[in-house]
Amino acid sequence: MKRKLLILALVVLTIINISALATILYNRWSMPVRVPAERRHRDPLVFFRERLELSESQINDLRARRDSFERETGESREMIREKRRRLMEALRSSQPDTLRIDQLVDEIIAVQAQLEKRVIRQMLQEQATLTPEQREKFLSLFDDHVRKRGFVPWRSPKGRRGPHSDQFRQERSREHGKQAPDKRTGDAQRGE
Repeated sequence: MKRKLLILALVVLTIINISALATILYNRWSMPVRVPAERRHRDPLVFFRERLELSESQINDLRARRDSFERETGESREMIREKRRRLMEALRSSQPDTLRIDQLVDEIIAVQAQLEKRVIRQMLQEQATLTPEQREKFLSLFDDHVRKRGFVPWRSPKGRRGPHSDQFRQERSREHGKQAPDKRTGDAQRGE
């Protein structure tokens, strides 16, 4: 009896092992091979060279401008990282200081605004290197990039969600029996 149970257990375990091995091999051979990231994804100039058909002189000019830009903006990017680190420390405090948090947020926004302006100036300088056809392609590529990155996952296609949205403002007003001001006109509305 024990011998039959042992043989049965060995047969079952062998079947399980063969099934697992077959599954692993099937998945390895049937899955597409992942190609390593191409260089153009790491170096925007390679990407632009292909898409905009840039000449060597244009590439050299753009590379010099990019290197200068990276050096100039490095300090601002580091400042933002440091302020975000301080912000996280303030948020983790057992009794967060909201005035300090607001001050850090305002400082981050100010540095980001300056950085954004510098990025736009950089784009304008880069465009000066391009032919009119290349410039149009460049702007089209940038527009596509902004549209893809502009999507904020926590916002619905209908707009803002969260405690400051119209939907939540109206719900709070209904709960408290108050009129919710219309964000567009400033007129008070009755919550439904």
